[in-house]
Amino acid sequence: MKATVIIPVYNGAAYVANAIESVLAQTERDIEVIVVDDGSTDGTIAAVRRFTDPRLRLLRQANAGPSAARNRGIAAARGEWVGFLDADDSWRPGKVAAHLARAADVPEAGLTYSSVLVSAPSGELVQVLHADREGWVLEPLLFGNFVWGGGSSTMVRRDVFDRVGGFDPNIKYGEDWELWLRVAAVYPFAAVAEPLTCRLERPDSYGTHTAAMRDACLAFLDDAFNSYASAYQGLRAKAIAEVYYRAAIDLHDDDDKRRSACVDLVRTLRRNPFHPYAYRRLLRLAMSFTSTRPRGGAASPARRQRAGRGAAPPTSAADPCTRAASATPASTRARR
Repeated sequence: MKATVIIPVYNGAAYVANAIESVLAQTERDIEVIVVDDGSTDGTIAAVRRFTDPRLRLLRQANAGPSAARNRGIAAARGEWVGFLDADDSWRPGKVAAHLARAADVPEAGLTYSSVLVSAPSGELVQVLHADREGWVLEPLLFGNFVWGGGSSTMVRRDVFDRVGGFDPNIKYGEDWELWLRVAAVYPFAAVAEPLTCRLERPDSYGTHTAAMRDACLAFLDDAFNSYASAYQGLRAKAIAEVYYRAAIDLHDDDDKRRSACVDLVRTLRRNPFHPYAYRRLLRLAMSFTSTRPRGGAASPARRQRAGRGAAPPTSAADPCTRAASATPASTRARR
């Protein structure tokens, strides 16, 4: 079997069918789909059981988190390559075939990943995140997770997990980045430039768990520099500075969290005084404290629009994969 696609889901009755349909519609037919239900209490099981395709398997477990669910799927996988798809995301029909073709071009690659279309819950296309780094990428990956999509953009060769292990269930935030770092220490990556992954940007995507995400990333980066990335000790301070900077970006538009953003920007500059963006952003934030902008914790209107605040839950009609052909979203690599 060429590929296994693992869909971990917890209380995803409203959208898991769309994810499953997008995989079963792949042009590459030699695949299996493993849905791992992580203790759902809604109608998720019923939604999955409506499918009769023999390529689909349902595994159930008590709630243990997405990492444990993905690992359960990996253990059961029969495909040579293993892909991951979050239950509220979807794939365009040629994704698996494109990844397998790219893997054939770069047979030493342990991981392939594609560009990502990001949409608001309304279905509005927000941006394209480009997959454009490949080869031996551990060094740039230490500065931030450019494997966009939270795992939904990736396919990993099955035997890679035998060597580097699976997702760490003790890491609650950034667990995909932590695993990609371990993979990058041993294998080159291959990029699929076409945007074949369609990711939903939820209304609470920005700032909700920023501090916890920051602290988790700092912890596993520390572990990385103390072990398999020890050859890059000279980059340690700059890599840590980048974690603080990205945390500040996630917080800076929220009135009630601007002070925390300032603190993280100061931490950035202490570790990397020559950071190309931190001074400018810190100055903007400092000036904002003297503005007459109404307070109350709300994010800016532009950001609410980007995040789809107040929009209806996603439906198949709003699926970014179905709208990609006619829309031209703004293109970006990372928010500055």
